[in-house]
Amino acid sequence: MGFVDMPNKSLQDVAEKVMRKKKKPIDFRKLWEDVCKVVSFTESEKKSKMAKFYNSMTLDSRFIQLEKNTWGLKSRQSY
Repeated sequence: MGFVDMPNKSLQDVAEKVMRKKKKPIDFRKLWEDVCKVVSFTESEKKSKMAKFYNSMTLDSRFIQLEKNTWGLKSRQSY
């Protein structure tokens, strides 16, 4: 995906970059797959880290969970 500076970033930082590039809400599983590609996770790492990533997303104020397990950037939502 071309994120040269990503090795020093958290998974949430990677997710934010992915979401900014996509410019629209994204299904959680697709987001997770994209993040895993950027950080080069193995299949076992993908499985073992997904729940922690999901939990971290719910706690991170940059993100908002939308309908049908899609996620967006809170800064793009109007209230």
